[in-house]
Amino acid sequence: MDPEAVKRELLALLAQEDRPAPAATDNPFHASLVRLHTGKKRPFYCVHPGSGAVGCFSEIAPLVDRDRTFIGVQAPGIDGEREPFNDLVALARGYVAEILRAQPEGPYLLGGWSLGGMVAFHMAHELRRQGAEVALLVLFDTQRADAMHGVPFSREVAVEVLYRHNALAAEHLAFQQGVKIDREAVFRAFMRERPRSTPSRLDLMLRLLVQNGVFHDATAPMFRVFRANILALGDYGMPVEPYDRTLTLFRCENDTLGHEYTLVDETYCWSKSVASPVEVVRMPTHHFALFHGDVLPLTAARLRECLDRSDPS
Repeated sequence: MDPEAVKRELLALLAQEDRPAPAATDNPFHASLVRLHTGKKRPFYCVHPGSGAVGCFSEIAPLVDRDRTFIGVQAPGIDGEREPFNDLVALARGYVAEILRAQPEGPYLLGGWSLGGMVAFHMAHELRRQGAEVALLVLFDTQRADAMHGVPFSREVAVEVLYRHNALAAEHLAFQQGVKIDREAVFRAFMRERPRSTPSRLDLMLRLLVQNGVFHDATAPMFRVFRANILALGDYGMPVEPYDRTLTLFRCENDTLGHEYTLVDETYCWSKSVASPVEVVRMPTHHFALFHGDVLPLTAARLRECLDRSDPS
């Protein structure tokens, strides 16, 4: 046999032996379940908002119930070590796989805030499709895409409401980074530049956040995840079949976003997606304030009531 061929074959074999076995980090969801509080009771899994991070749940986690395990579900890419996902269905399925690995047997207690509620809804569908029991599904002020349809307001008012929501979202991202920004100044910038498309609004938001020292540039992991999540939400198609368990909606007053939000359907149109009546829990605050500040103890108490009813052990 050709000596050079033998040499190449030996080198190839050695390379295979030296090649490390696939690591756990090859799984993009390996770090998605973040234990924020440990207790003896069945865990509650709460999915991140648009930012992808779960630090926003750190205050409420120990307040809900000292005996209840609280696990935040965090987005791949938030650590900057991989590309963020741009598909909410893929996110939901990845999170379900991790939950089943951590807790092979149900029933399961799920929740999600804002965009995370949409992901949690799909997760619940996926678990039911696999024959698993879902004892609780809580959506923290999550609206269906058609929730604002039929609300009587002019185009100009609709634009103002949208930009006010963008300003509050920017303030929330800054808050998660430990930076305080002027929400009204952000709102005025949106009203002045009037970006029309979702990508252009995200571009303006990033520019303002960079100007305020929240992020260095467009490579900031949290904003990259946020951008991917918001664009994915626009592409998301909800399951056609109705969810066959109870859905609990924490509905905020949202008057800070504009009076028009108070005119939205009582269930944010989730009654179209479930076979049972939607349980609505009214909250005296706005969308971005559910998990900090004065309303935090009330959010914790009402969530505990939901958990105790669903999992009385």
